[in-house]
Amino acid sequence: MADEDRSEGVSVSYRRVAYKFDSPGVPDDGDADAERSYRPALVLSRAISRLREDPAAEDRRRIEIVLGGNCNVDFMKPGLEAAVWRDGALPVVRSTAYDDWIGAAIDGRDSADVWVLWFSSAAWSRHGQLRPEPPIETIGAAVRAIRRTGAAVVAVLPEPDPGEIDPFTPFARWRAHLVSQLRAELDQHAVLVDPTTMLMQFAQRSWSDLRYWIAAKCPWSPDAATRLGALCGHTLARLGQPAVRAVAVDLDDTLWGGVVGEVGANGVMLDPLGEGAPFLALQRFLKDLADGGVMLAVASKNNPDDALSVFERRPEMILKRDDLLHFEVSWSSKADSVRRIARDLNIGLDAICFIDDSVHERAEMRQLLPDVIVPELPEAPEERMTFLHETRLFLKPIVREDDIKRIGSYRADAGRRQHEETALDRDAYLAGLHMRLSARPIERSGLSRAAELVQKTNQFNLTNRRHSEKRMLEIAETAGAYAYSFDLADVFGESGTVGVILAVPDRRTDGIWLEIDSFVMSCRVINRTVERAMFAHLIDWARARGTSGLRGRYVPSARNALVADFYRTVGLTTPASLTDGQPGETAFESSTFSPPLHHVAVGESSGEVAS
Repeated sequence: MADEDRSEGVSVSYRRVAYKFDSPGVPDDGDADAERSYRPALVLSRAISRLREDPAAEDRRRIEIVLGGNCNVDFMKPGLEAAVWRDGALPVVRSTAYDDWIGAAIDGRDSADVWVLWFSSAAWSRHGQLRPEPPIETIGAAVRAIRRTGAAVVAVLPEPDPGEIDPFTPFARWRAHLVSQLRAELDQHAVLVDPTTMLMQFAQRSWSDLRYWIAAKCPWSPDAATRLGALCGHTLARLGQPAVRAVAVDLDDTLWGGVVGEVGANGVMLDPLGEGAPFLALQRFLKDLADGGVMLAVASKNNPDDALSVFERRPEMILKRDDLLHFEVSWSSKADSVRRIARDLNIGLDAICFIDDSVHERAEMRQLLPDVIVPELPEAPEERMTFLHETRLFLKPIVREDDIKRIGSYRADAGRRQHEETALDRDAYLAGLHMRLSARPIERSGLSRAAELVQKTNQFNLTNRRHSEKRMLEIAETAGAYAYSFDLADVFGESGTVGVILAVPDRRTDGIWLEIDSFVMSCRVINRTVERAMFAHLIDWARARGTSGLRGRYVPSARNALVADFYRTVGLTTPASLTDGQPGETAFESSTFSPPLHHVAVGESSGEVAS
């Protein structure tokens, strides 16, 4: 497929996962998969390169990536770019000469949001000639130097050697030792990708090809390197923005075999050694997602009592009723159920994955709620787990403590709603929550959750800037800058990190002002005056340092209309002139400011600063 004639508005369509990214100038992959085959990936890579300077691509988050390793990584690049593009970002990838990445990292010669490093056993062994001892400590020092800049690291562990067809070969022991050393050296500093399971999809001769090593010093075939690049691309994209935050799943013939309304709770298929095995495998998959912070809900057309009876009477069920934050079981449209789930969880429809065995229900969901992620689940239950893993939708390289806390926070929301219903008025409700906001200076440790909020928050986001960890760290380490994240707790439990404010100094003729670069807050805590408490902390901090004034910008988007007037409500009432603003952007500033009223006790980890 030639790319010269693809200048019109077309789309890249990933057929097995039913959602598209439509962009001018990007070719339709047709039957070829740009994440599996080198040639279509190369066509897509060239189209993406042309788009980097196109204003139409400005709404995508740019990810700066350095690609390096102990071999020629150029064959990885197209697949990596295809995967990052598929995940909604604009990749900007630079390759280093092999082994030159170490010097670049230690000397600080290159800067990026993410470094992707490929440590190939075939490259170290020169395709079976040597069994050397690589410089593991030097590699560790280079990775730590990268992390000190705030950049993330994704590292590919050594692959099985072709000689491991013989399980007793010394190459097997050598590689196992390498993997063990790299894990011990890098585990705390990098996301480690084991390529073994990916290579299981290839016949051995299809990926380990000596011709490419001799000709180009690439240890794998171009198609295999493309797949590795795609896996790394999805992995790095998931570091800050998980594709799926909630799953809405059907029941009959999805979580169990058969229709409970027809065969009863005792008749549905849940035999772990028989026909129920694939359904229980899906339950285990979903249970593991929940343990990693993904919210689970049921969206089923059924009699509620029949549906509940399976959870109550069948001990084989791996998923329990308590694992499900919402239980939408009725005879109404499943699209209505998913709308209610999104509303109650306060998340966007594009963060929900709908899993259903019925082709008709999937088609209706795509028609009525096109933003919802709807995988084209295979008809055969035994094929579904492999398919879901292959979509890469559920990759979660890092499970943070806040991810787990968030599930508990959603459970606690039920208690908050009950408290609100019994409170005499709004003020009484908020006072009764006894909210406590802890302000935490942004630094290298604990940076990832703050970056995740900045990158994915849409509704309460004043400027829509999607900073990487590296950029946030640069702001935090700027002299005179304000950079804080905020943790919230109340009588019903901990909500974890719920907000971030970044502000940079602006030297003017009348003194030093603060320009608010980013102000984001989780939609889970909207309407509890938490945003006003965060702003009060900023004001107290600015006053203590003799700041002359504050300035904030509102950049409109399709989702943040609710904060259009926020700065005016907290005292920044003077519209400021803009020479560098975006269309529709408004700036507010004031040289006189006072903390706004709120119902939150505000403190820092080192002590109380405001209330």
